Amino acid sequence: MKKQPSRTYATNLSDDELILLDALYAGSIEFAGLLAENFREATELDYVHHFSYEELVQVVDGMVGRGVMDLLRMADDDEDEDIRVGLTGAGGGLWEQEREPDWQRYCVYFMGTEMDLDGNEVWFAEVQSPTFDTAAEFLEVAIESGLFPEVDLEQMEIQEYVGENLVGWRSFEVVLVLRVPCGAVEEDTPVDWDLYEEKRTWWTDLMEWGGLQA
Repeated sequence: MKKQPSRTYATNLSDDELILLDALYAGSIEFAGLLAENFREATELDYVHHFSYEELVQVVDGMVGRGVMDLLRMADDDEDEDIRVGLTGAGGGLWEQEREPDWQRYCVYFMGTEMDLDGNEVWFAEVQSPTFDTAAEFLEVAIESGLFPEVDLEQMEIQEYVGENLVGWRSFEVVLVLRVPCGAVEEDTPVDWDLYEEKRTWWTDLMEWGGLQA
């Protein structure tokens, strides 16, 4: 089950301000993605704040002034500047007080391609977590559900990183990385999301964390 996570009311953040922090907990996004009309698509959250454009500008400016948010300007090839918004360590701390995330059950994953020694393109899947058990549980269900297709577990690589950032504003004492070769991932690759959700004990995003809180 996925749902909006509950809050503790441990801070004086309004509900709408907290929703902005939800959008940024995993990393910075373009300011335009924070606009109400773009919010769901940009954040993949099923809920949205109620700030108008003018109110949003004022709120972000105020949070930057209070050291809760950072503004990052990224120059593209045309030398146009694009503003991204991110959380500071202090902002992340406020967010943690409200959402009380269980980081031991958190993981991130991705699939991609690389070139092997013979110059052939090969697919791989990777999962990262502060704990080995969480990463291993995710990997097992990702294989069973088809999220990671045709995995060769005999070639799994395990790496451990110290002081790594899984989210931009927070470093973790240890991050475990499990990496496996897998089959090609296509848009129509079948995934049993019902099975994935039935066996899920981890969270990869806020909607999943909200479901675990229930």
